[in-house]
Amino acid sequence: MSKPVATSDDGLFQAARSGNVVELKERLMVKTSFDMKNADAMTLLMVAAEHDQVEVAKLLVNLGAKLHITDKYGDTALTWAAYKGNINVLRLLISSKANVNLKNKDGQTALMSAVAQGHFNVVKVLLAAGAQIDDKDNDGDTALLWAAGQGDADIVKVLLDAKASVAEKNAKKKTALDAAMANNHPEIVALLSKPE
Repeated sequence: MSKPVATSDDGLFQAARSGNVVELKERLMVKTSFDMKNADAMTLLMVAAEHDQVEVAKLLVNLGAKLHITDKYGDTALTWAAYKGNINVLRLLISSKANVNLKNKDGQTALMSAVAQGHFNVVKVLLAAGAQIDDKDNDGDTALLWAAGQGDADIVKVLLDAKASVAEKNAKKKTALDAAMANNHPEIVALLSKPE
């Protein structure tokens, strides 16, 4: 995920980044689309989600901004909120019926993005919202495999409590236990070795 590049609509995107709701409203009054994209194919809602601008996100959702538009990587506003750990924007998007199980071009879900960044509370919110726990990315990795490889015991526990499969294998035929052992995470090895 990269930073947005300046475009002719940079003032609008700057207002979304900084949370300037008044300026954003004024500028939107003359625009015909709330779903315009910057040079990284990010919408205003994605920029608001990335920068934890809840009021901006509320305004855009209320004006009818589309929730499932993707950027050039296939990420949505919800994915950006999960990746950045912006839980309030994430909750807003979920309550607005954003799909928590959409995958980006790498096959990664918002849950995987949250796990990869170690956002424990975001992981819990996504699971409560119905995130598919054993979805696989393009390499066959699951959220549990990511967490085990990183050594994040708290997230591993939450995923196991939510019934993540310890038997799932990635494209290299490796399980979460294999990832924990390969990365020298004895606490995770112990968690994954417990009988169910």
